[in-house]
Amino acid sequence: MITIETALKMLAVGTVWGSTNAFMERGFEVSEKEKVSEDDGTFQRIKRMFTNCAFVLPLLINWSASIGNNILLASTDMTIAVPGVNCITFMTTFVT
Repeated sequence: MITIETALKMLAVGTVWGSTNAFMERGFEVSEKEKVSEDDGTFQRIKRMFTNCAFVLPLLINWSASIGNNILLASTDMTIAVPGVNCITFMTTFVT
């Protein structure tokens, strides 16, 4: 049985994860549109992506949700937390 506190933590992590996935994808598309040349190497593309605030900010927020998920998994039954957080993440990504 899960508590209300655990359910709210799962909702928070899943919502942050799901919404930042969509924003990271959008930030990646923006960085790809700013192509200088088709001959850019992998390093230049990665550099352009990580200097784009539209990608980096959602990435950092996503990483904080990953830390929150690990803390949640340490204190909750994995058979409940993993499917719950993943379901909320998928639904939030779809809505966002």
